[in-house]
This record gives sequence, C-alpha cells and structure tokens, in this order.
Amino acid sequence: MEQSKTQKELLELGKSLVEELRLDTGDTLGRWMAHYVAELLKDAERAEGEERFTKSEICATMIMRLWDHRNQFPEENRPFKEFTNVFTSLENLSLDVEKTKYWAETRNLARGASVNKESKKWLAVADGVDDTAKILIRYCLTKASENKLDKATKWVDLAENAGLDDAVDIQVIRFIQSENELLTTKTLDDKQKKQALDRITKLESFIKIATALLGEMKEIQKNF
Repeated sequence: MEQSKTQKELLELGKSLVEELRLDTGDTLGRWMAHYVAELLKDAERAEGEERFTKSEICATMIMRLWDHRNQFPEENRPFKEFTNVFTSLENLSLDVEKTKYWAETRNLARGASVNKESKKWLAVADGVDDTAKILIRYCLTKASENKLDKATKWVDLAENAGLDDAVDIQVIRFIQSENELLTTKTLDDKQKKQALDRITKLESFIKIATALLGEMKEIQKNF
C-alpha cells in the first residue's frame, strides 16, 4: 500500500521539526520525541510495501504529537518564535470585526428604545472609533511583523498541507499575511478593494472626530 498524501505531508513536517530541534534541546520530552521521530522517519523511508505504509502511519501520529508540543519547545526552537510578542499583543485584540472592545456592555445597554437620537448618534460614533482602533492596531502589528513572515509561512504551509491548520497561532499568521497582502499587493481583487475602501472611509471619519476632540482639548488648555 502506498503512502497517502496526508502521510507524505506529515512526514515532511516531521523532517522540518527534527531539523529545527537539531536533536539538541533542553526540553526533555521534546528531545525524546524528536529523536524518536527521527528514527521513525528512517524506518519508514527504508521500508517497502505494506510495512512502509504502516511505519509511515506510526511516524505520522508521533509527528502530530510533536507538533502539538511545539509551544513547549525551548524558545529558540519554536516554529513561530519570531511572533511571540505579536501573539501576546493580539490577546487583547479581537479578530472578530463584529465584536466591540471598549465599554461594550455599557454601550449595548445604552442602545435601548428610550435613548434619544443624539445619544444614539454618538454611540454609533463610538462603534466607529472602536472599529478604527482595530484597523490601526492591525496596521501596527502587521508592520512590526512584515520582515518575519517568510520563515513563518514555511511552517504554516507545512502544517496546512498536513491538515494541521486549525490552531490559533497558524490563524494569526494567516491573518497577518492577509493584512500584509492588502498593504503591499499592487493588484487587489474585488473583495480586497472593498475592504480597502471601507477602511479609508473609517479612517477619514476617525480623523474628523479626532480633530474635533483635539480642538476642544486645546480650548480647555487655554484655561491652564
């Protein structure tokens, strides 16, 4: 029986993990697993026929376990080590554009039928500011990460090809890739164009609000 496509892709991921760990890590479990995977890879490559399929299956299972253990590798050996600070920052940033961040519960309660039109207008403005803050933070994080994407992309591609693409760290890398593409690609598709125009509109509105607030604060400053 021939190796399946998934098996082959998992074995490629395993080879990269073993190479990254260099079989020399302070993480006892990770070191043992890396050595074991390296031996399983050799056995699978030497085997033929049904035995090759069986050994590849065993090896693939251990590679998945090693991949699941990646966040416990010593920092210098982690697949996405360059993004550690980015992951920490993103814990405070919702990737869900429908989810508000600042004073969300208070603002939702204030949308009752008894709220007057002027209040509702400013609540809508608050929603816009919240959304624009996410755009600005996304921009900052993307610019902070743009020179780190090449190596991360290799790991993401290996994981996705092996069907292991549902983890948060991989989703974050893909998110940053899409943001970077929006900023750097000269030819955008229709969806990206709509996204860019929507952000321009929100940023222009934000500038007007910020300018108005700045004017009021400067008036207050005159009384200092």
